[in-house]
Amino acid sequence: MNQLLFNTHDIVLAVYILFCLFFAVGNNLSRLFAPAARNALTVFFALNACAAIDTLVFWGDGVRYAAFSLSPTLSVLFSFASFALGPVLYWFVRCTLNPANTVSPRDYWHLIPAFLSLPYLYWACLRHPLEQQHTLILDFAIFSNTQVHFFAFLTLKKLLPVIYGLKCIALVYKQGASLSPTVRPIVNLYGGFVLLWLWSLMVHLGGQYLPLSISDQLGVVGNYLSLALLLVIWFERSKASLSVEPLSKSPVVLDQVLLAEHRAEAPVAAEQAAELDAEWTVLAARIQTLMDEQRPHLNSQITLERFALLLDVSPRQVSTAINRCFKQNFQEFINSFRISEAKLRLKDPALVECTIVEIAQQAGFNSKATFNRLFKQQLGLTPSQYRQEFVPSFLLSNTHFSASQDLHNLN
Repeated sequence: MNQLLFNTHDIVLAVYILFCLFFAVGNNLSRLFAPAARNALTVFFALNACAAIDTLVFWGDGVRYAAFSLSPTLSVLFSFASFALGPVLYWFVRCTLNPANTVSPRDYWHLIPAFLSLPYLYWACLRHPLEQQHTLILDFAIFSNTQVHFFAFLTLKKLLPVIYGLKCIALVYKQGASLSPTVRPIVNLYGGFVLLWLWSLMVHLGGQYLPLSISDQLGVVGNYLSLALLLVIWFERSKASLSVEPLSKSPVVLDQVLLAEHRAEAPVAAEQAAELDAEWTVLAARIQTLMDEQRPHLNSQITLERFALLLDVSPRQVSTAINRCFKQNFQEFINSFRISEAKLRLKDPALVECTIVEIAQQAGFNSKATFNRLFKQQLGLTPSQYRQEFVPSFLLSNTHFSASQDLHNLN
């Protein structure tokens, strides 16, 4: 990284550091992930900022000398961050797949390489006189010192995140079915960090055989790719509507007759309950009670993770219980209640002035196209056709006329 790429690579790293700090601070303001996962993600972005600072002060010509003049320690202080990135990403993925998981003290043994890196750097460089430190760091003489094996240190520094990253990918591949459609794309994007770490490792190893200018430029390309990945993550997180209002504690109370009909239409496979394991049957009953009492399906932003938090169980447990007891996946289960809710409202003459779109929104749908498609798929009728079967046509046709007539009489 001794040569500049468009004279902007230091700026790119600086912007990347600012973005990482922005994510670290703003991450805890969102409710997209469970608390343990949010905490791990905050630390992960803070470590990414430290790793980028390490790259900037060790390899950047414009910054390396200034940092060394302030303190030689700054040139190697942030090396620990790269050793901790992999474990923290693994904790985030694990807590996202199962919000009941937390980072326990026994998990901290994964950070041993990060803690050992600082004593090693002191022994390899910082214990020497200032003049020798100047030669070792600024002239890169530390690479030629065969006693400290600095190249092996850098190789381990780049290899460990890749190992943990591959472990994260395997975990998502194995248990990713429990992720909601909202969270899954974002979690998949964090796999991009694994690809970037693999790129860095390949550039590091290939630099022994490539010309110095080419290996430097390949390293700089990795900085641009890192910034691009953060921008994509930011865009996807913005689309996920992170600030979601909490579910109402007071459910909407319908007429008792309508409520009884709604419960009768709920997709409960009661006749198969005796054959299911007792644990899933009990959880299925809790899910049914939650749906009847709190009606979370009316919230268009409900996800598997948030639903599981209401029950204080893991998303995987909720998904399994719904699959086994209701013979549906989570989204199908929620949409079946929304369709039932919409049917009740469409056939209610008191709601005749509500448009189809308003009823869809009241039922928890945030897309008219999705509502129409699922409604017709389940009933064979469009919402308008279904409404016409229960609400007298003269009420539908005279709704706007009556409203305008009342306004005229008032005048």
